Amino acid sequence: MSASRQVNAVTSRSRLLLVSDIVVGIDPAMWADALRRAGWGGPVEAHIHPGRQGDVALPGGNHEPLDPAFALGGTDAIGEAVVVVGFGRSGPVAQLAGLGGRAAAVAVVDGLGGPFVEPAEQIAATLDMMRATMADEASHSLPAPSEVDRRLGHGLTPHRDRPTAERMIEAMPVPMLVVETADSPLDASTVDELTSSADRGRLTVTRVGRSTPDRVATEVADALVTWVSDLGRREL
Repeated sequence: MSASRQVNAVTSRSRLLLVSDIVVGIDPAMWADALRRAGWGGPVEAHIHPGRQGDVALPGGNHEPLDPAFALGGTDAIGEAVVVVGFGRSGPVAQLAGLGGRAAAVAVVDGLGGPFVEPAEQIAATLDMMRATMADEASHSLPAPSEVDRRLGHGLTPHRDRPTAERMIEAMPVPMLVVETADSPLDASTVDELTSSADRGRLTVTRVGRSTPDRVATEVADALVTWVSDLGRREL
């Protein structure tokens, strides 16, 4: 299917897949309610880490924290009319879905990565996380299906490589919505620099001010529905 036909297939009745930040988590009921009130009529699925908000465990009971197969709900969960929304550390997961032809459109909420650091600093942070995990014997065992993985409490860092972030944005072949809230690790000028060379016909950037979680969900849901409605009126 061509890119323009994929865009035309996306409507507010499309399947919407919410991929939670692997550490912070989201309240799927709150987001589903906000999306319904905003006018989203299609199925809404939230994939979050087991142990958060009653999410079910995978077959076998466990998964790796950054396993994209989990975050994307398995290969059968993605199709051409699916919109994937990635929150925080899962922003790159949503972007990979778009880059790999597994989604017709993607959105990221505070999900461009950052704060960006030099490779040596990122390596040092990763080593610190590994040392902390090794020192915590309880982290050596797989968690029960209803428990939060203890490894997530030892400094799991987001994607922090700026050149990679720039290349992912520039290469995105499907429409992409970037939502920045007051909790974003990036300031507005950095976001503007990152997105300056992107295809402006495919990329939309919007900002949401500081507010309560339910108000942020409402504003982001409104932005999503408006964005998707606009996609249906144009060919890319």
